[in-house]
Amino acid sequence: MKNGSLILVLIFIFPLFSYSQENKGIKLIESFYRELYINDITSEEIVYKYIAYSDEEQHKKAVYMVMDFRNLAIDESGHFFLFKKDIIENNFTLSSYDTFRDVDKAKFKNLAKKKRKNVYKIDLKNTIPQYILVENDKIISFFGFQKAGYDDYIFVVF
Repeated sequence: MKNGSLILVLIFIFPLFSYSQENKGIKLIESFYRELYINDITSEEIVYKYIAYSDEEQHKKAVYMVMDFRNLAIDESGHFFLFKKDIIENNFTLSSYDTFRDVDKAKFKNLAKKKRKNVYKIDLKNTIPQYILVENDKIISFFGFQKAGYDDYIFVVF
């Protein structure tokens, strides 16, 4: 009887833990993108608070990437402007890898299975989606690309 009770408890607790981790990643990403376009917060502060980086050189690259996201959004046209507009106007949704359609999951087939659970997608109203990689409560990558003719999505990691 004790084994049966333990199994039932584990069956109910594991999905809650998984949902909690997923929700934690989504909250991290939402906070990151909302603060990304607050000019009173420096690029260095954004990177320190949200972005994982391997060394001082990669830290600098992450800071420049944040600056680029901000600077490229100034021109009132193009992807980065529309991206900023959608973030500010709350015209986006975030989803985790487990909820992706098969076509989106296929982009990450070469990513280690354990890491796939840490991939999120931001769907924006006015521009193309972005994928985000999270690990240990930090964003590993908030930018990437997919080469023409290739199925794999490539994250830019710092």
